[in-house]
Amino acid sequence: MKIIRRLMLVFTGLTLISVLPILFFNTEFQYVYMNAESGSFGFYPLDYAMAIYDVILNLSQPDQWSLVVMGKEYAFADVIVGRVVYSMKVFFFSLVLAMIIAFLISVLISRVSGMVNRLLLSLVNVMESLPDIFIIIGVQLLVVMYFRQTGVLIV
Repeated sequence: MKIIRRLMLVFTGLTLISVLPILFFNTEFQYVYMNAESGSFGFYPLDYAMAIYDVILNLSQPDQWSLVVMGKEYAFADVIVGRVVYSMKVFFFSLVLAMIIAFLISVLISRVSGMVNRLLLSLVNVMESLPDIFIIIGVQLLVVMYFRQTGVLIV
């Protein structure tokens, strides 16, 4: 029950914030952003209430959902399916790659001795201490740099 209440609070907050520009401008925010023009500045609570109603009404019709990117409108389902499939490819590729690298490092650590072993253990210790976000961002930057240099998109 607590989770449903939090979900409803998040949904309500996002809805209220998403139509906030209409409270102060007598036009749609998309129009203001794309054309650098605005309606008259003021306080429009009735338009704000109507915009909230419109958002709730539009959210209840998933077949009408769309994304506007650079002035072009795309069907939400078409865009999201392609991006989810691509993200899953990247996720599974990186999971398999991480397992292979972990296996190779563990085999390497068990096979070598002396200074190389201590060096590899220190490297693993440093990698464990780094936050995951640093590693993720670093790998993403490497992929972008590789793409810029070669023109080949990984995955």
